[in-house]
Formats: sequence, structure tokens, C-alpha cells
Amino acid sequence: LAGEESIGVSLSKDLTVEQPYSEERDCALFAAPVTCSSVLLKPGRFAVLYPDDLHQPGRMVGAPTEVRKMVVKVRVTS
Repeated sequence: LAGEESIGVSLSKDLTVEQPYSEERDCALFAAPVTCSSVLLKPGRFAVLYPDDLHQPGRMVGAPTEVRKMVVKVRVTS
């Protein structure tokens, strides 16, 4: 794992859907929130995001750099 990235996180449920969920891309796109929190990820750090946590990965930290990361998705059933 290498590099740094910032992830924007919003818990707002009132965002406008710009592109509905796509199984092929495994994502949906929403209008940008007015405010959001930022999480700085770098080697040795991790974030836990739940299905209702809207997040925007891949935000640059400083100068452009290569980022190698691991993403683990766990199926949630009720």
C-alpha cells in the first residue's frame, strides 16, 4: 500500500441522485454536498464506511501521486 488520498464523507440523505446505482460499476453518483468531512488515508490507516455513508474516494492530497490501496467489501444482510 502506498501514497495518500483524501476521502470525502457525507451522511446527508438529502443529496440528489445524478446517476442511479449501477451493478456494473458498483456505485451511484450524487450531487456534491454543501459540506462534508474529509478522511486522510495513507499506509497504516484504514476507514470503515457503511452502506449509507456517501463517500468520494480518490481526492488528491498535495501533488498528484500514485496510490495503491486495498478495498474490502462485506455483504450486509438484514
